[in-house]
Amino acid sequence: MGSRIAEFKIFCTMFPDIGNRVKLYSQMDKRSLKIELTNGRIYVFTYFDEKNWCLQSYKNYIESSKNTLDYRG
Repeated sequence: MGSRIAEFKIFCTMFPDIGNRVKLYSQMDKRSLKIELTNGRIYVFTYFDEKNWCLQSYKNYIESSKNTLDYRG
């Protein structure tokens, strides 16, 4: 994918109710967007293809990243 706009459009198609409440989005890494909603909640959307994607809280994303780094040594 690689394009923030393309990934955001996919997000809005998959989650139209949430997409309508986005205040700001930015790229986290190669395939992930940080999405801030108007209510202050922050999520991370990671997209590989239509069958391989993840929507998680920002806190969970950070914790998962730390655990992955700890596991790798």
